[in-house]
Amino acid sequence: MHQEQCSRVFTDKMSGKRFDRPEFLKMLDIARSGDVIVVWRLDRLGRSLKQLIETVTMLGERGIELRSLKENIDTTTSTGKW
Repeated sequence: MHQEQCSRVFTDKMSGKRFDRPEFLKMLDIARSGDVIVVWRLDRLGRSLKQLIETVTMLGERGIELRSLKENIDTTTSTGKW
């Protein structure tokens, strides 16, 4: 199991198909440029490919990095950039 040092943890109990997940939206509101969002799997960011691409694009535009543990994606590294 992966262990990450996170200063805040946001957990929603609802289906990932819903975009109005309160903790997810709170995380997006709080995240600032230079922050790294760590998810267990990319499907935590969006259930459809379109939704996932939109979310990842928005994070990148805001200067927020992404680390997905299951897919081993880390945009804080040069090889992890989209």
